[in-house]
Amino acid sequence: MPTLEFKIPNGKTDSSQNAVTISYNNIATDLDNAKLPRYIQWTSGTMTCTIKKNTGLGKLPISMKIGNLTIYTDSNGIPTVGDPTPHSITITPDTANISTVIVLSGSGNYSIGIPSWVFGQDDTTAYKTYTYSNTGLTINYENPKYIIKGLSNNPEWGEITGIGDFEIIEKGKILTPTITAVPKPNCRFLCWDDGVMTSSREVVLKESELSAHNVTKTYSALFAPIALYAGATPISEIYVGTKKAKVYRGSTRIL
Repeated sequence: MPTLEFKIPNGKTDSSQNAVTISYNNIATDLDNAKLPRYIQWTSGTMTCTIKKNTGLGKLPISMKIGNLTIYTDSNGIPTVGDPTPHSITITPDTANISTVIVLSGSGNYSIGIPSWVFGQDDTTAYKTYTYSNTGLTINYENPKYIIKGLSNNPEWGEITGIGDFEIIEKGKILTPTITAVPKPNCRFLCWDDGVMTSSREVVLKESELSAHNVTKTYSALFAPIALYAGATPISEIYVGTKKAKVYRGSTRIL
């Protein structure tokens, strides 16, 4: 499954008596550079941070936000001086109010609120610095796809190969798979129902023409059994004297 990753390099804050906020400010540029196709669907995400402070006996809070929406708070999440403490929260499209800060669906006007991490609280008695790592937001999503189906006017006369699902992975992508109408033995391909006469045909699938996350396109082929004709009338039976014969391609067998 493809992912979007927004990571802040490991670092240390300046010394402060107040709460300290660090943010990832390149969201808009990263989304543009990702060349995401229309009609992706995001499925889940994870926001993380591992944090410690340099001094002080008391524990302090940590919060994680996307835009103006706080998605995680631990009031004692930054321990007294010691080992770093990891924090993580999983989000989905069903997370309360998440649609106000993450828009990753529809025709391509995608946006994500700026992720930020808030360390400590205002007006503490001592100056503190915070050391952080594994700080970022990851979002998993599914690309849109074309679903190509083939229909035969009679499955005993022929079938269509080359059909299936075709994923569109980036903006502006064009796929050109080939599908083929394959007749069964003693049958022949006539044409496609839209008038195309060649048994193999190229299908053009454009990202710019997607109208939903999954778009189905169906191609129908017409087949017929091979038959002998007397003028315009097909011959289904031949008799040699009183014996019925079965007609094969290139030969006749007396039954």
